[in-house]
Amino acid sequence: MVWELNSTSSAADSNATGCVEHVNDMIFEYNRLLDEQIDKLNTEFPDAQMVFCDVYNGMMEIINKPRLYGFKDVKSACCGLGLNGAMIGCISMDMACDQASTHVWWDLFNPTQAVNKILADAAWSGQPIPDLCRPISIHELASIKV
Repeated sequence: MVWELNSTSSAADSNATGCVEHVNDMIFEYNRLLDEQIDKLNTEFPDAQMVFCDVYNGMMEIINKPRLYGFKDVKSACCGLGLNGAMIGCISMDMACDQASTHVWWDLFNPTQAVNKILADAAWSGQPIPDLCRPISIHELASIKV
């Protein structure tokens, strides 16, 4: 997710959440092509099992449905300074918010532990975000007998 942090970008380039749409579109397209390529490789090399975990779409799911996942703030970083807490990184833990688990973003680059746990659980089991990893979950991949 790329956020617009200044007023010099065009309004047509960002949506209501402040995301820079053309950058997010490029990420989406890259991941779509990567997913297709992994499907081809799995077909070409049936003895190898390659899994694609689309963390970008997982993050978008959380950002677009924050209450479903227990978040209140999808825009402001818990620890940082400036616009949305994303202009200067977290210099000291004294800067951190009181309830990091209600924020999607820890600092200007990283999701909070709560988000990472959701993404890790989804990669492992497919829950609470189905199809984060394709064609199978990490748990299924680890269970394959060689």
